[in-house]
Amino acid sequence: SIIMRAFILFFVALVLSSSLVAHGESPSSRAKKLLAEMTLQEKLSMVHGYQSPYAGNVASIPRLKIPALYLEDGPQGVSDGVKQVTAWPSALTVVSSWDKSAMYSLANAMASEEKRKGTNIVLAPMVNIARVPVGGRNFESFGEDPFLASRMVEQSIVGIQAMNVMATVKHFVDNNQEYNR
Repeated sequence: SIIMRAFILFFVALVLSSSLVAHGESPSSRAKKLLAEMTLQEKLSMVHGYQSPYAGNVASIPRLKIPALYLEDGPQGVSDGVKQVTAWPSALTVVSSWDKSAMYSLANAMASEEKRKGTNIVLAPMVNIARVPVGGRNFESFGEDPFLASRMVEQSIVGIQAMNVMATVKHFVDNNQEYNR
């Protein structure tokens, strides 16, 4: 399907260290070459996960030097029942300081802990605009001010990715209104 092909192309474009492609080429060209080397089973393995302690995962393909992906929820740090982790201040608390360096530091520290736990993709930041004051997920959002949120989200992403962990902006248009949660 088109969706599966787009996902595989996107993922393969992320695999920049493959020895099968020249590093002077565009990511799109490199992805197409890598896709041509993949079997159908390898392509299918990229669009569904397998059982693991992570929120999501994608198996590695060692012969193509494609690393495994370990995705973890993370707007508030390591979760999903993982033990011995830090209870961080909520994103909303740090956003209310208007201190971009504090947001960078928080995101960088959370990503460091995620990385030590084996995560290489963190499902954060959560960027819903807080439209309903009693929303159950407002604490992990960046508040109701789109300008302030945009500046703080930027620092969150930079802080996460400085630890060589991929940030994944989530809930761009979901979870900003709730009923009976």
